[in-house]
Amino acid sequence: MDFETARQVLLQQTIAPAADKTTTFIHCLQQQQPPVPGQVTSLLLALKVLRSGLQGEPTLGRDLAYALFLVAYESRRLYEAGRQAGWNGLPSWMKICSGLGLLLKQFWPMASPQTNRPLGLH
Repeated sequence: MDFETARQVLLQQTIAPAADKTTTFIHCLQQQQPPVPGQVTSLLLALKVLRSGLQGEPTLGRDLAYALFLVAYESRRLYEAGRQAGWNGLPSWMKICSGLGLLLKQFWPMASPQTNRPLGLH
């Protein structure tokens, strides 16, 4: 998977869904449904490619930053809301949400080599 494909996968699963938005990662969580088979694997691969591709970049686009927020924060919040409403989901779902959050945590300590400042938005 190249960087642009990874970016499109992330955006399509969060803020810019294709025609059938009922199967996006975020929509599944909103409906208290498990993800489509292979969806989490594709999302994890996309995030790893994006992290590698963004090393040394001083800024993130707002769309990409928002999509990362949805995966890191909103997915866990939606899981917790569903759990409190009585949805048990998959036994490993909490591990998936935690794993996504831990992977995304690696994005933020990156610093621009020129400024040694944390990655920002543009």
